[in-house]
Amino acid sequence: MTQQRILIIEDDEDISELLAFSFTREKFDVRVDGNGLGIRGHLEAFKPDLIVLDLMLPGIDGRRVCDIVKRDQAYAHTHVMVVSARDSEESVLDCYQRGADEFLRKPFSSSELVLRAKTPLKRKPAVDTHPKSRDSAIHIGPLSVHRQRRIGTVDGHTMRLTHSEYLLLELMAKAPGRIFSREQFARHLSAEYEGAHEGPSFRNIDVHILAIRKQLGDWRSIIGTARGVGYFLRPVKAS
Repeated sequence: MTQQRILIIEDDEDISELLAFSFTREKFDVRVDGNGLGIRGHLEAFKPDLIVLDLMLPGIDGRRVCDIVKRDQAYAHTHVMVVSARDSEESVLDCYQRGADEFLRKPFSSSELVLRAKTPLKRKPAVDTHPKSRDSAIHIGPLSVHRQRRIGTVDGHTMRLTHSEYLLLELMAKAPGRIFSREQFARHLSAEYEGAHEGPSFRNIDVHILAIRKQLGDWRSIIGTARGVGYFLRPVKAS
């Protein structure tokens, strides 16, 4: 039987050693990374079944790591379990919205972590017998966001979006009615700037939203403005 692979991304050596020992004892194939910067290499070479991820890393924000994993369809079946002392309700919800499968607050017992890590690993990926369903499109009124093809359509017409504009539209489409601040949009896009010293500015967010509205044409009002706060996608019912 093939060993399941666990990637531990944790900068605290005491914690990573304890977890590595606990998972190895349970017959998992384990790899440890102390800063998260090599995530793409791990995904391609090690191909982890599950990543145990700390948020506060010295090399990269753990949320970026989660974005990198969950944004790429090639790693759709790679589970992410976040372990962090950053346990406010907002932080926990943010991780789940980014696609995390589990969230465990520090401090924790290694036995609890291993037990909870086994839960998503037991889930068998659904067999897709309908090719069209693989696109996993989100439909909101006349708007459709095709997540695998990374395009948006309105009334059946393909929108001409840049990659950043698509990412902002997809983020809003995942949570219709939720207001996203410019800071949240900028953080979301910053995952595209891994290793760069500067991410997108708040001013650029307004430019991107303006461009998306232009592509929406007569449906531009589907993107609402919360004055002084940010933007949101109106939860319009399909006609």
